[in-house]
Amino acid sequence: LLSDGTPTPGLAELAAVIAPVRVRVAADGSGVRVENRRHSASTDDVDLVWILAHDGRQVARGILEHAALGAGDAATIPLPAEARAAGHAEEAHVTVQVVTRHDAPWAEAGHVVSSHQALVRD
Repeated sequence: LLSDGTPTPGLAELAAVIAPVRVRVAADGSGVRVENRRHSASTDDVDLVWILAHDGRQVARGILEHAALGAGDAATIPLPAEARAAGHAEEAHVTVQVVTRHDAPWAEAGHVVSSHQALVRD
């Protein structure tokens, strides 16, 4: 963070390292590995949102249905075919975001807690 409040790339890297819930899209795009790194809270207060972009433009979006993970638990959740459709795009990417489900004192509902993006290939 610069002295005038401008964020630097290091701040984004720090956020990824300390994320309380991590997501990683599998290399083949078949699923998402979700890791709850919290000490005592489950993931019942967050949603997993997927966003498919073709050539930099959002073409589809949805919420991954998943059972809440207890503190310290991890699971792999399948990505729907719709989230992996590259179509005729030059470049297609899927982004999975962990977002808050409800307003909290520190953030409004929909606040992005963590995210991961991967290239999509048909």
